[in-house]
Amino acid sequence: MKKAVLAISVMVVLLVAVSQAVAWCPMGRGFGYAANLKLTTEQSEKLNTLQQDFFKETLHKQFEDALQIYSL
Repeated sequence: MKKAVLAISVMVVLLVAVSQAVAWCPMGRGFGYAANLKLTTEQSEKLNTLQQDFFKETLHKQFEDALQIYSL
């Protein structure tokens, strides 16, 4: 049972990571609010850095939440 919960949790985390990668693709953003902004290269890099930092800081919490949901 614990292996199944862990496997499902890992899959949820991977799905979140993939969705973030698609939404913030450096080869051009087609999704989200940033697609229509006229940003300079510096602004775009700063926005990407902020998004990546946020994702790194919240990844652990997302994983904990997924474990808690599946443990119910």
